Amino acid sequence: MGAVVARRPHRALGEASLAGLARDSDPRLADVDLFLSLYRAYGGTLWRETTRDDLKRRWDVHPEDPSDSFARLPVATRAELQRSFVERFYFGCEADDPVTASAFDAVRNPGGLRLNATFGSDIGHWDVPLMEQVLEEVFEPLDDGSIDEHDLRDFVFTNPVRLWTATNPAFFAGTVVEEAAAAVVA
Repeated sequence: MGAVVARRPHRALGEASLAGLARDSDPRLADVDLFLSLYRAYGGTLWRETTRDDLKRRWDVHPEDPSDSFARLPVATRAELQRSFVERFYFGCEADDPVTASAFDAVRNPGGLRLNATFGSDIGHWDVPLMEQVLEEVFEPLDDGSIDEHDLRDFVFTNPVRLWTATNPAFFAGTVVEEAAAAVVA
């Protein structure tokens, strides 16, 4: 079974480009017939009767939309784009996610970046019968050497403090961590 969007052969990771991203996500390149057949076969209760023309019209790109979704992004260089990820984005991660350590890996991350991974607990998930196990798991990357103590502190405290105080500097006022949080944003 083919892909819904026509794609070119896989390119090496370093060859990724905005043009390639636009090409691979352009709804005008979608295989409408294939999508409809997959939708009919696997849509289950989501299936609603629709026609090829209806679907094509819904997927039409408005004439004023730029074909390059990133054209209006206010960055001119790779460094500016990378800085946006470090300054503006926070990534919630579960304690047992083995990929979390990569956020702190300045050796492997482009530009030597450390991303803002934040502890996003999975305590409410069906597969967590004992809440204290989640807190134990947060130490596993430290124990196996994937991260160091500085990374762990960033993960469970510094990054969440920066996230929440960015829009509300008094977020931690009146809490037991008020002083420690104030020291982070000072």
